[in-house]
Amino acid sequence: MKVALLATLVVSSIGSDSSPYFDGYCDGGEVVIGTGIVSRRQFGSSQRSCWFVTCDSPTNLQLDFRSFDSEVFVNVTEYDGSDHLNTKSYSGNTLPPSSSMNMINSQSGYLIVFQSNVSGQGFSLRYQCGVSTPPSISHFDNHKCDIGEVVSGTGTVSHGPYENNQDLCWFVTCDSPTHLQVDFSSFSVQHYYDYVRVIEYDGSTHSEIGHYSGFVMPFSSSMNMADSQSGFMIAFHSNEYFTRQGFSLEYRCGPPPPASETSSPFDGYCDGGEVVTDAGTVYHTQYGNNQKLCWFV
Repeated sequence: MKVALLATLVVSSIGSDSSPYFDGYCDGGEVVIGTGIVSRRQFGSSQRSCWFVTCDSPTNLQLDFRSFDSEVFVNVTEYDGSDHLNTKSYSGNTLPPSSSMNMINSQSGYLIVFQSNVSGQGFSLRYQCGVSTPPSISHFDNHKCDIGEVVSGTGTVSHGPYENNQDLCWFVTCDSPTHLQVDFSSFSVQHYYDYVRVIEYDGSTHSEIGHYSGFVMPFSSSMNMADSQSGFMIAFHSNEYFTRQGFSLEYRCGPPPPASETSSPFDGYCDGGEVVTDAGTVYHTQYGNNQKLCWFV
């Protein structure tokens, strides 16, 4: 028998009413300010959690859902300080739409009330103050990132040993149009269930160019940036079972390396190897310990 109501998340816009934020909804909760993440993962039955999201001063406040379990029901309700208005309910696999308000004072904000009747996967959302106009395209939209970070120039992205139930993203870019290259230096994630996606963003469209799992080092990725909005999205996901050492990569902005430095198909993988063409067989039997051999077909 399908359960009709599994969990409810209520998002209410609070006016200038001076009563405690959680009165009538919760015995208490957490007040969060500025920009950050609110999430409830792997919740059990009969749980109730509350957050009040606000800003230090009157400004625009925006909420963007990043993940949403299909068994969660959400009610989004405006609250003008005395009445609840324009209630909308959401369920299924589609992320609820963004919510945005122009705060009239520092007491305004969103009250988020989460209550469950049975266990489930939960939700996550990002809150941000000072967004005068909601962006038409966000680097982290549609990638279900609990946490997203923008990095530029030259540096390293490293994550590990990682934990279960993580969805993390990095957007790698340059300050000005130039050549951008990403090279993995280590890689070890649970095969199949945990993975890293490399997604190219040309300023308007996301295109996945690699989906990596297991222990094999991902390929290098490079692009000639058309503008400073372009770059690579690195999206990491782990499930609820087992963990590994994670991954590390290096990114670099600047002129592309000379052709002589990239002419070998074994660069970054082997000190050398055998190139085979046309038709034939590659085999290696009765191998010994501590060997690393490569062929380029």
